[in-house]
Amino acid sequence: MVEPLNNPVNHRGYYLDSSYAAYEIVDAVDSPVVSVLFDVYHQQIVEGNVIANLTENLEFVGYVHVADVPGRHEPGTGELNYWCVFEALDEAGYDGYVGLEYAPATFSATLLAATVSLHPSKLVPGVLDLAAAEVGLRAVHDVL
Repeated sequence: MVEPLNNPVNHRGYYLDSSYAAYEIVDAVDSPVVSVLFDVYHQQIVEGNVIANLTENLEFVGYVHVADVPGRHEPGTGELNYWCVFEALDEAGYDGYVGLEYAPATFSATLLAATVSLHPSKLVPGVLDLAAAEVGLRAVHDVL
């Protein structure tokens, strides 16, 4: 996976912050085992226009990460309309999973369920045990 990250907020000096540069790398390598990890959070900060930048280049995308902007919190807490993002992914034919890579604004199973409800078939394969998820979220919070 080739993952462009944002320079302005989280990864100052990182060499690859453009999704287009990542697409060019994957295209040049031309291998079925190399693809772009498109992180909506990073690309919203760097480029904006994430729906077009993602859906118009799906042939290079192997996986998608989501978090909202600002704050890298769960989808639905910031400026991005994730209903539109997921609808566009569906319409473009994306059949992969979407990873939840965010810092929870609060640690509750209810909030996790609300996040998953944005697009349950892409976000969680199978049944989600909300009680276990809340225990896990609290454990992560305690470590951080």
